[in-house]
Amino acid sequence: MSGPSNLSITMLIGLGAALAILRILLWRRNGPADQTGLSWRLPTLIGLNLMAAALLYLTLDPPDVGVGSSRLVVRTGGATTRVDRRAGDVVVALPEASPDVGERVPDLATALRRHPEVRSLVVLGAGLTARDRSTVDRPVTFDPSDRPLGLTRLVMPDPVSPGGAFIISGSVGGLQAGSVELADPSGAVVDRVAIHSGAEFVVTGAARTAGLALFDLQLKDAQGRLVERVDVPLEIRAERPPRVVVLAGAPGPEPRFLRRWADQAGIDISLQLGLGAGVELTARPAPLTAAALAETDLLIIDERRWENLGSGERAEIRAGVAGGMGLLLRPTGPLSESTRRDWAALGAPLTGGETLRALTLEQQHGSDGEQTTENEPLESAPDLTLRDFVPVGSGAAVMLSDADRNPLATWRPYGDGRVGVWVVADSYALVLTGQPDRYGALWSRMFSVLARPDGGASPALEGIARAGQRASLCAASEGQTVIGPDGTRARLVLDPRSGSIACAAFWPRLTGWYAVSDAEGERGIVYVHPADATPSVVSSELRQATLDLARSALPHRAGVVGNRTGGSPWPWFLAFVAIATVLWWLERRRPKVLS
Repeated sequence: MSGPSNLSITMLIGLGAALAILRILLWRRNGPADQTGLSWRLPTLIGLNLMAAALLYLTLDPPDVGVGSSRLVVRTGGATTRVDRRAGDVVVALPEASPDVGERVPDLATALRRHPEVRSLVVLGAGLTARDRSTVDRPVTFDPSDRPLGLTRLVMPDPVSPGGAFIISGSVGGLQAGSVELADPSGAVVDRVAIHSGAEFVVTGAARTAGLALFDLQLKDAQGRLVERVDVPLEIRAERPPRVVVLAGAPGPEPRFLRRWADQAGIDISLQLGLGAGVELTARPAPLTAAALAETDLLIIDERRWENLGSGERAEIRAGVAGGMGLLLRPTGPLSESTRRDWAALGAPLTGGETLRALTLEQQHGSDGEQTTENEPLESAPDLTLRDFVPVGSGAAVMLSDADRNPLATWRPYGDGRVGVWVVADSYALVLTGQPDRYGALWSRMFSVLARPDGGASPALEGIARAGQRASLCAASEGQTVIGPDGTRARLVLDPRSGSIACAAFWPRLTGWYAVSDAEGERGIVYVHPADATPSVVSSELRQATLDLARSALPHRAGVVGNRTGGSPWPWFLAFVAIATVLWWLERRRPKVLS
């Protein structure tokens, strides 16, 4: 019974009892002496009225009664055979647990049907699988087993183009010290990082020719012994080079070196240089029209060229970015107020820019893949400068930064496209000081982040797929099929609850590469790991999911609080009837009825 209702009933019953007792006392004082009865009659009537009031209250709100321990102790995978039992505990073992202790059950739902009297769950071991988590409807206490030693989180790389770099990130469990190594398909180690217990790591590699490759990620302890390994699938796509337009307000070394690098990289680039008095020097002209910008993947423009654009051309650029084109703003000097407003409207608000300062770039990885620890400037650092522009507000993603982690290139979304800002005034100096690869890496990074994506998103796995287990494939379309390594086909059925990014489930039987295709041809390719791959990742995911469940699980049903439940009103009602009957009899036995 709720609090306010309980208080109202208590007040009404108390008021009724008080009125009954007052009636008896008034009759006792004012009635004839020969009609008031014996001396024991008054306290008996008062006591019986109080008892009747109390029994009526207990009938309407019976007290809770204990139900003992009433816990269901659930043993999952990795649970020890030692169980601390209480009186009334029921111990069950799920299929993942050893059958040495407890009643063997096929799933948690079966255990709850067999033992509906349990009021709470105690989960031991690695945790509950998705099969069992959905059936929990009462409080959960989780006593997890020790944290796994191996890889507890792993993010696989996205597809890359030939020659491109890729990263693999993750974290390790309880291993005190050791290293994570990445080996290429030939077995050569391309990157190695030291780790400690609970540490996160990032290793990098480089793609070679187009095709499919399996890299090898190994976790080793401090003595070099293998703790865990996993295949890292990498799809290397020969993508169409981006179509780039560069608009500069005046000739200079930066546009010239940028065009030279783009030509060497096979990038389709159009360069337009302003010579003053409305004269332009153009290589591969590209007009600023809606049709031309729809075919452009990335537009690079400095502030001087922006200020020479007409209002119609600026509107076409804004529409092109909203439609998916990338835009890189390259301020080479202080900005006018109108340019600041225009760029702020594109999602690139900037302050500062009045002065130049020297630049020390972020250190690269060495040839052995390990990051240098010395924070020494690059040889070309004194020759590199940047404008002291600062992005305004939050939400800007950093593409490149200097050695002090100050942003050099940032971007924000604008419609379906992206708008970036590059504040380095003379990155071409890297080429002049013998670092053309470094120069190309900087611009390649900005091109890959900002340029319009080549076609729609390819189907991709959600997490790591394992043979014999349900896998989720996102960015899928109705009518697509999955082709297994043995040539078998399975039609994808989209999940209507997956939201804007359509996802579909499939059940791979074999380990290997699976192609996703439709009537127009192949749309993507994904890799399915062996059934026993990444055991520490699986254990960590079960552990976290069960901890989240324990924090959010609700009581079994209304009226159940902990290990107590509401009692029956019938005993109190029968006692109330008995007391009321005695009161009625005593009232009838007096010489004269009270009035």
